[in-house]
Amino acid sequence: MELRHECAKIVAILGQLTDDRPSRWKLYIGDRSLGLFEKLRAVLNRPTADPPDARKLAASSENELAASLHTLPVGEKGWITLHDAWRLFSRVDEEYGFGEMDDDGKWRLEEFAASHHSMVDFMPVEGRVYFTRR
Repeated sequence: MELRHECAKIVAILGQLTDDRPSRWKLYIGDRSLGLFEKLRAVLNRPTADPPDARKLAASSENELAASLHTLPVGEKGWITLHDAWRLFSRVDEEYGFGEMDDDGKWRLEEFAASHHSMVDFMPVEGRVYFTRR
């Protein structure tokens, strides 16, 4: 109920953006005053904390992937292709790799990542598997 009330207030404010009294919509940051549009632009144009793309890791073998993972600084991401992950860790046909029927492949990959102080994120749309060093 409280969330619905807050959303209604936001919608009401946004509906009045055409109001010809811009001083009414001033927001203050420190001793500076910003209009609502300037504040939104400042929030939406913040640089992202993540780099534009993570490092591609070598993955011709499990040993090479392990060595690549160990070169990642803690907290940094690296990736390999889903095809490389399938080739190294899955035993099912590639089209089923890491899907509902490939619990063993997912388990092997997650165990490998954990043993090398990493976490795994599957990104099938990108065709990548990301590793984040812990």
